[in-house]
Amino acid sequence: MTEFRSTGRVLRDAKQREAFLLRLSDALRSLGDPSAIQSAAAKLLCQALRLDRVGYGAVDTAGEVMSVESDWSVRRLAPWAGERRLLETFGRGLIDALRSGETIIVNDCRSDARIIEGSCADAWASVGTQALLAVPLTKDSRLCAILYLQSAQPRMWTAREIALAEEVAERTWAVVERARAEAALRESEELHRLILESARDYAIFVIDECGVIRTWPAGAEAVFGWSAAEAVGANAAITFTPEDRADGAPAQELAEARENGCAPDVRWHIRKDGSRVFIDGSTRALRDSMGKLIGFFKIGQDVTAQREAERAVRASEEGLRSALKVGQLATWDWDLCTGETVWSDEYYRMHGYDVGEVTPSYGAWISRVHPADRKETERRLREARTRGQEYANEYRALHPDGSVRWLTARGRFFYDEGGAPTRMVGAMSDVTERREWEERQKILVAELQHRTRNLLAVVRSIANDTMAETSAPILFRERLSARLTALSRVQSLLSRAAGEPITIGALVRMELEALGADDAPGTVAVSGPDVPLRSSLVQTLALAVHELATNARKYGALATAEGRLRVAWSTTDQGQDSPRLAFEWMETGIDGRGVADGRARMGYGRELIEHALPYTLHAQTSFELSEHQLRCTIVLPLGRREEQEAA
Repeated sequence: MTEFRSTGRVLRDAKQREAFLLRLSDALRSLGDPSAIQSAAAKLLCQALRLDRVGYGAVDTAGEVMSVESDWSVRRLAPWAGERRLLETFGRGLIDALRSGETIIVNDCRSDARIIEGSCADAWASVGTQALLAVPLTKDSRLCAILYLQSAQPRMWTAREIALAEEVAERTWAVVERARAEAALRESEELHRLILESARDYAIFVIDECGVIRTWPAGAEAVFGWSAAEAVGANAAITFTPEDRADGAPAQELAEARENGCAPDVRWHIRKDGSRVFIDGSTRALRDSMGKLIGFFKIGQDVTAQREAERAVRASEEGLRSALKVGQLATWDWDLCTGETVWSDEYYRMHGYDVGEVTPSYGAWISRVHPADRKETERRLREARTRGQEYANEYRALHPDGSVRWLTARGRFFYDEGGAPTRMVGAMSDVTERREWEERQKILVAELQHRTRNLLAVVRSIANDTMAETSAPILFRERLSARLTALSRVQSLLSRAAGEPITIGALVRMELEALGADDAPGTVAVSGPDVPLRSSLVQTLALAVHELATNARKYGALATAEGRLRVAWSTTDQGQDSPRLAFEWMETGIDGRGVADGRARMGYGRELIEHALPYTLHAQTSFELSEHQLRCTIVLPLGRREEQEAA
């Protein structure tokens, strides 16, 4: 009899379980919102088991927080919605069990050891819960949700109730997941629909296996110009250019897509009005579940404007390259965020590198800046970067062969929204010739001013001497005119053509003749071999000889009857790489008062000999002046100046 009653109870429980699950399925079938599905399931379970609170909580990806949108509870207990930290709610022991997929059964929260050890008894008492059943839902070994059943009184949870809770948790969560997937699909379809309707530079349409257009969205109409009424039913070949149609391109494209699944469609196409549009797209084969070809999906973007812009950019870049080449300009582009730097070919050459010899960088650049210019160059660079000003600088580049080039650079920094520099671009040119010309100009201007004063003094001296030795006006005019003419020959010597040989002897004799020294027999002695001079030597050496001769006329051997002038030169190797000219100017019997009264020849002429000649001609000079004697020696190389600089 007892066995019969037990069997009857099992059958009755089974029928009740099936009836409940049927009601649950009916209730959830019409719902599409995940929150509404969870709330409906919680309500049915709460009523069926006569509980006080039932609900679902979603667990975050970190597994630390449970969020409850809504649950179902009787009037004795308030809803449990909101966020709750799992550790504070369940304690460490129960959390570890839930994460491992174990259903938590608590008959009495006041006496359960796990609740007490987790220090959660007061928390559960504060929300009116005395008994708890928690079913974990895991996905990919991660706790993602919890179905919780709560009672306001202690409760002995039966196996039937536990099994039913686990069944409801699984079924409800499956419905929720399906609802979320369907909602995501609807959102995706809606997004694609909006994209198709709003895209005006994309032509996206479907054609059948023969190439006939089946769909023609607004984007296709915007790109090609045909309306949907005109395009649907027509062959997609209408979008191809006449020459592509003649070459069979439409059929070839479909054949390639049929064979490979996809075919590129990057070419010029034609619009309804006859204008051309460049499409960057592809044609993809569409097949049914059995693999049968059912059509093709064509997608292409109108990149005509982009292509034209790229063409214009290429033309501009080519023009810029030509301009840079003609103007002999070098450019750089420095990414301050990554340190990556781009140099033009001319930039390499200006700094003494072969093109591609090194990886462009700040270090590769600064290492070629002349050591004497590095500090100032880097200071100007920092100042321009900090102040947001244009970088402008002129510095020397020291090449590996020892040669020096003057470079002028201008650059600009670019900054992000926060004001931090992110990029620098600039250009530079080689101004070595200009700098050398400017230096020559300075020397020439200074010499012109000094020469003018000297010429006036020489003319005055010549005029006085001529006047003293002549009494007849006609004779005075003739001699003065002849000496002034000789003086002008010195000026013509400085501008003599480079092809005409100029010797040291011709230079000395012309300077002395210009001062009238040829009228003082026995006073002047000139000796030495014919030594041709390079044009780069003539100017500065001529200035030095002129200064010596002028001062001899003013204060020295040519200014007194007792004075004697001896000029001699020779060539010597002296173990050097090139022959050298040894030049000596000796004056004796000079007026000692020229030293005593301050006219000691300490002006421009002496500075030219002692400083300019060693610097510009690599000469060794000596200037010795005593009360009655002047001795000046000049030893300078006759080889190429470039060779001397390299040495």
